Amino acid sequence: MVRFLYNLVLALLAPVALPYWLLRSRAKGHDWNSAREALGWIQPSQHKAQRAPIWFHAVSVGEVQASVPLLRALRRHLPDAPIWCSTGTATGGDLARRKLEGLVEGVFRAPVDLPWCVSVVLRRLRPRLLVVAETEIWPNWFFEANRFGVPAMIVNGRISDRSAPRYRQGRILFGPALRTLNSILTQSEDDRRRFLAAGSKESTTVQGGNLKYDLNLKGDDGERIPVSIQSFLDRCRPGFVFVAGSTREGEERLLLPALRSLRRIKADLLAVVAPRHPHRFDEAAQVLRRSGLPVLRRSEIGENSPADLPAILVLDSLGELAALYGRADMVFVGGSLNGWGGHNVLEPVAFSKPVVVGPHMQNFRRIAADLLAAGGLVQVSSAEDLPAALAALMASPERREAVGRKGLEAALACRGASERAATEAARLYRRALPSSPPRLLATALLGGPSAAWGLVAKGRRWKHSVGLLPSRELGSAVISVGNLTTGGTGKTPAVAWLVERLHERGRSATVLTRGYGRSDRRLRGFRAGDAPDPAVVGDEPAMMAARFARTAPSASFVVGADRYAGGQLAERQGAPDFFVLDDGFQHLRLKRSLDIVLLDATQPFGNGSTLPLGRLRERESALRYADVVVLTRCAPELDSSWLEDRVRAWNPQVRIFRSSMVPRRWIELGTARTLPLDGLLGRRATAFCGIGNPDSFFSMADSLSCEIVATRSFRDHCRYSPHEVDALCRQAREARAEVLVTTAKDAIKLEAAADLGLPAFWLEINLEVESSGRLMDCVLGASRARQLPDPSSDGDRLP
Repeated sequence: MVRFLYNLVLALLAPVALPYWLLRSRAKGHDWNSAREALGWIQPSQHKAQRAPIWFHAVSVGEVQASVPLLRALRRHLPDAPIWCSTGTATGGDLARRKLEGLVEGVFRAPVDLPWCVSVVLRRLRPRLLVVAETEIWPNWFFEANRFGVPAMIVNGRISDRSAPRYRQGRILFGPALRTLNSILTQSEDDRRRFLAAGSKESTTVQGGNLKYDLNLKGDDGERIPVSIQSFLDRCRPGFVFVAGSTREGEERLLLPALRSLRRIKADLLAVVAPRHPHRFDEAAQVLRRSGLPVLRRSEIGENSPADLPAILVLDSLGELAALYGRADMVFVGGSLNGWGGHNVLEPVAFSKPVVVGPHMQNFRRIAADLLAAGGLVQVSSAEDLPAALAALMASPERREAVGRKGLEAALACRGASERAATEAARLYRRALPSSPPRLLATALLGGPSAAWGLVAKGRRWKHSVGLLPSRELGSAVISVGNLTTGGTGKTPAVAWLVERLHERGRSATVLTRGYGRSDRRLRGFRAGDAPDPAVVGDEPAMMAARFARTAPSASFVVGADRYAGGQLAERQGAPDFFVLDDGFQHLRLKRSLDIVLLDATQPFGNGSTLPLGRLRERESALRYADVVVLTRCAPELDSSWLEDRVRAWNPQVRIFRSSMVPRRWIELGTARTLPLDGLLGRRATAFCGIGNPDSFFSMADSLSCEIVATRSFRDHCRYSPHEVDALCRQAREARAEVLVTTAKDAIKLEAAADLGLPAFWLEINLEVESSGRLMDCVLGASRARQLPDPSSDGDRLP
C-alpha cells in the first residue's frame, strides 16, 4: 500500500515535475541524451552473449573516487562479470568516464525513481547485482530490483546528521524499501544504527568500514599532475604550496585572512583554491580577486601565461585536485567552515600531507575522529582561528611531517572495507536468480488465463495422484525426464546422457518422445543411426538418432503424442530394458518408475508465471512429485545451494544432482569438418539459435574463442524459412561476421539449406553430471521390482 501511494503521488506530480526536472538538469550540465538515460533509455553495448553484469551506482564525484578500490576488488573476485556504472550528476559522470576507464564497461545517467523508468533499465541492462554507494535510498530502485530477482546492496552506507531525522520520520516509506536489500554495509556503527532507525533489517545491516580508507592511501598509484600545470610550477617555482580543496559557498571569503597572512609570512607562497562545483568557478575567482592578491585561473595557464608567481591559483578544472594534493606542503579541506559537513580528507592524507579542517566535519565524523585521535589531523574551532593554525604549521616543518605521517598511519590501519564489500557482492552475485517479470499490459491481458492454467494443471495432477484419472503402465521401467518450464533446461542433452549411460551398462533404451514441430502425426519408430527427416519426426529425435549412431547404437525411438501407444509398439517389436520418457513430467497418462525433473540453475522458474504469461507449465509446488532433481547449467562461479534449499522446501526426500553443459568441439555444417574449441579463435561470429533458452547458448559461445558480434533468436523448434535465412545472412553481413555459429538442434534443420554465404559451425555439447554413479544407481534401482531381460539379448527390433 505504501509503495502504491508513493507511486501514485509521483504519477500525479510527473506532468509538472518532469518539465521542471528537465530544465534543472540542463542548468546543471546534463545534455538531452542524459535526460533520455534518466528516463530509462540507456544504450549500453551489453550483448546478449555477455555474462550478466553488475550495476554499480555512484551518484557524484566523491562516490566515484571512493569506488575505485571496490571496483578493482570486484574485478578480482568476478573477473568475467561486466560492470556498468550509473551516476547522478554531470560532473560525476565526466569523472567516472575518465577515472573508471578499464574498470567498467560504460557509464550512464541513473534513472529517476519512477517504476517504469527503473524497470526499463533493468530490462535493457539485465544485471545480476545492484550495488549502490553511500546514501542513495531510492525506493523504486530497490522495489523493482527485488521484483526482477536482482539482489541489491548498499556499500559505504552513510546517513548524515542532517538526513537522519528525515529518514527516521520517513520510516513508513524507506523501511519497506530497505528491507528488500540483501546487504547494507555501513561506514560506522553510528551509520548502522541510523539505517536500522530508518527501517532496515538487523540481519542485513552490518558495519563494513569506509571505502575511502582504501583509496590510494600510499600515493603510489595516484593521478599525475597535468603537463601544463607542472610546466607552470617549474616556471614559477613556488617556495611553499598551500592547497584549499573542495571549498563551498562563502568559504573563499572566509579563507582570505588566512591567505593574506600566509603570503606575508612567505612571499613565494602559492595558494591553490579548488571550488567543489564547476558552477562556482567564476564566483570563487571574483571573490579572491577582490582581495587584492594576484590571482590566476587554471584555465588561463598556457604558453603565454605570466611567468610571475601569483598568490592564488583558482583550480577551475575537474579531476586534477588529487594530483595537486601530492604537490602540496599543507592542505585545507573545505566544506568544514560553513556548516556543509566537510569533505573527504583522506585524499591528501594519502600523500602524508598535514591537513587542517574547520569545525563542521559531521559528514566524515568517524574519519575525522580517527585521525584526530592519532594526531593526524588539525581542526580549528572557527574560521577566526584558521589563520593562526595555518601559520603555526607553516612555521614548523617537523610538525607538518609528524601530522602527515600519523594521518597516513591511522588511515592505513583502517583499510579493508573494499575487500569486505567485494566479497559480499561476489557472494550475492553468485547466488542471484534474476528474471524478467511480465510487463503490466501482459499481466492485465494474460494474468487471468495464467492463473486458470495453474489451477487446471494443479487439479489435473491431483486427479491422477488419487486415481480419478487413469495412468497406464508399460512392461519395462519408465524413466521420465522432464521440467517445469517450456524448454530451455537442457532436456535433450539430459536424455542423450541417460541413454548413453544405460548403453554403457549394457541396457537398451527406447526414447518415447512427442517430436515437437513435426508435420506427420502418425506413430513412428526408428533406430539409432537412421536418418529420419526432422520435419517428419521432429528436430530433437532426428538429432539424437544421428548422435546415438556413435554413442548408443542399441537405442531406438518411438515418436507420437500418445506415449503409452508408442511404448506398446516398442514392446511388440521386442521390449527394451528401459523406456526414457522425453519431456514426460506432465505426461501423467503413463506411469513412470522414476521422475527426473530438470531445473536450469540460471532460470529455474522462468519469470515465475505459468503459461501463457510465463514459461511455467506448473507451479513450483509440483516439485513434490519429483524423485530426482537435476540442476543444469551449474557453473563454478555460481552458487546453487540456495536453489537446492528451495527445492527441498517442497520435497525434503528428493535427491538433487548438479550438472553442467560442457562444449566439446565445433562441427562445420555441410562438411562435418571438426574444429577444436579454439578453432574459431579471434573470428567474428554471428550466433543464432531457435531453442528455449537462447541466452544460454550465446553466453557459452561467447566464452569460447570466437568474438560474438551479433546474435539472433528464433522461436523454439524453428523450421527456418528462406525469408528467415535471408534475414540472418543479412544481419551477419551488416555485423561484418566471418562465420555463423549455432546449436546441434538448429544445424540438423539447416543441412539442406541453401548456401548461407558464410561458413557455419554448430557446437557439440555434452552434459556432465556430478556424482553420476549415484544418479545411475537411482535409475537402475527404479527397475528392481521388474524382471530385466538379459543385457545380451536383442531388444532393438523397430523397423
